[in-house]
Amino acid sequence: MKNRFLVLIVFVGISVDAFSQVRAEGFTLVGKIIGKEIPKKIMGGWFYDFNDYHDTRFFTISVNDDGIFKVNIPDLIRPGRLSYLQDENGNILLGTMGGSLSAIPSLIEPGDSIYAIFRFDEEVYSVSYSGKGSAKFEAINKVNAKDNSSISQLKDVRQRIHIGDSLLRERLSLLKTYANNISEVSLLIVSNDIKGQVLMEIINRVIGSDSIADSETEMNIVNESSLWQSIDPDAVWDAASFNLTEVLFLKSIYDVQISEKKRICSFQHFYQYIRNSYRGSMREKLLVYLLLYKNIYGQIENIDPYAFSSCVKDALKVVKLSWYRKYIEQLKRSSVVGADVLDVALLSDSSSTRLSLRELKGNVALVDVWGYTCTSCYEFANGFHEKIYSEFKGNPHFKVVSIMLDDGAGKQHYLKRLRRENRPYYTWPEYINLYAGKDEPLRKKIEDHYQITGYPFVMLIGKNGKIIATYLPYYVGANPTHAEKVRELIRKALAD
Repeated sequence: MKNRFLVLIVFVGISVDAFSQVRAEGFTLVGKIIGKEIPKKIMGGWFYDFNDYHDTRFFTISVNDDGIFKVNIPDLIRPGRLSYLQDENGNILLGTMGGSLSAIPSLIEPGDSIYAIFRFDEEVYSVSYSGKGSAKFEAINKVNAKDNSSISQLKDVRQRIHIGDSLLRERLSLLKTYANNISEVSLLIVSNDIKGQVLMEIINRVIGSDSIADSETEMNIVNESSLWQSIDPDAVWDAASFNLTEVLFLKSIYDVQISEKKRICSFQHFYQYIRNSYRGSMREKLLVYLLLYKNIYGQIENIDPYAFSSCVKDALKVVKLSWYRKYIEQLKRSSVVGADVLDVALLSDSSSTRLSLRELKGNVALVDVWGYTCTSCYEFANGFHEKIYSEFKGNPHFKVVSIMLDDGAGKQHYLKRLRRENRPYYTWPEYINLYAGKDEPLRKKIEDHYQITGYPFVMLIGKNGKIIATYLPYYVGANPTHAEKVRELIRKALAD
């Protein structure tokens, strides 16, 4: 689960800056569980902008003996999303985290006060809503219940568009039946969510096309469709749409691939494409998305740290909305070339002593941050150790720091990795091994400072104790181009 959106409502007289001035009315949902063993606790999460562990605010609430619980978000000041609710046994009451890519998360607004009954009758689950804001929940639930497989299973793009257009009309008609009970803003946001939901199913096969020429042909057909023509990415409320933003980001990747005539495209080209192709809040949202997630779809080539730093600094000139700008400002503080390393001291190996990365000043340090059961983490670790480490292991000024940063794995899991009890291996005895597992209070501080959106998170720190790079382009297998890029960065750092 590691991951959306603001609204600008000029058509009803509310400007972009007005949201920051609005008094928080908050959001409330009172739930009752019927027909099953009553859990003691409910876990959940909500977000404004990005549906992942980075942006989601998590909560745990108690359930009384009658099965009643209350979700209260008193400081909600603009439209957000309730991403999931589940009980302590993992039963999902509501949610999309870890679910379908095109599922629409529940939209919440300041002032909503919802009552929900979650009913379990002989393994059959149902939910009903009432109260202010409940119509949005009902509408989104019914839309998410519709089957999208009839679109994505079709190979011919024209057939996908034809079926998609039919499903879009059906779902927008369904939403229209709730129009009298949904605010105009919510109606627009959910309408765009539905469009994005359908378009995602239409275009997500393009990446599997056999050639760039095939992709170009398919995207030209999509661009000319009435369905795509109904999208206005510059409309001020569109950035609030969870699904539409995702579709525009993915489509931008395809457009750059087609322009460059290759599958793996340039980060800088992608950045400039978004900067020049969009305006307003959508441009700001997509730029932040790119800078935070960098290579989320695995379609971007080596990211030069100096080019990345240049893009971050440029984004500070472009991104004005405070709720997007805060991400760029934090990237400048934590992730560009020359940024200070966070001064936190973590437990060293299996001992009680602590070590701060700042104590390594005078050395070049590659820092590998990994999760306990992360597949990409051990693939990176083994690839690095076999293909790169051997060149530098004899240099007294080169250190490898391996940090387990995991909110679900504790010290016993960490010690198993250190003892190398089972393959695959995540670290080696000659590395500096540090612990930041679930009971380490500094774990969240590290995640927030570096805005870690996934693992492995790999940094390179120079002899001066400053950041050189917070994204190293070497993850899976023995890609010689990626491996050589990492070697070049390390060689240059050691020579400085």
